[in-house]
Amino acid sequence: MELSRTEVMSVASCFLSIRQAEAAPDPLERSILALREDGELPAEMVAELGPLESEPRIARQVNNLGRGTVATIDDIEPEAFWLATHYFIDRVYIGGPSLPLDEQIRIVWRIPEHESTVPNRSKKSLG
Repeated sequence: MELSRTEVMSVASCFLSIRQAEAAPDPLERSILALREDGELPAEMVAELGPLESEPRIARQVNNLGRGTVATIDDIEPEAFWLATHYFIDRVYIGGPSLPLDEQIRIVWRIPEHESTVPNRSKKSLG
């Protein structure tokens, strides 16, 4: 099965969101605060976040992810994972396929990595 560039980006973002959640103290809470302080959220994003945030089942699963109590990706619903990914990630830049793999996807975190306990590494790195 071959994935499209959008699907590859989505998968990479999801795994990196988990890594970010495990790396910093209270990353979920800090990311949500950063999202709320961003006065430039597109209306369509606000419209998508609202129903998910108001669903107790989804909110509980996202909180479990933030506390590190989610053992595997199968332990949360796709909607909860989508919501957590939007909390953690501000933007994703996709480069051309002619670039080296580590330069094709660049994730900009809501809470920059240098503010967390993640070891110093390039933001371009996927690993």
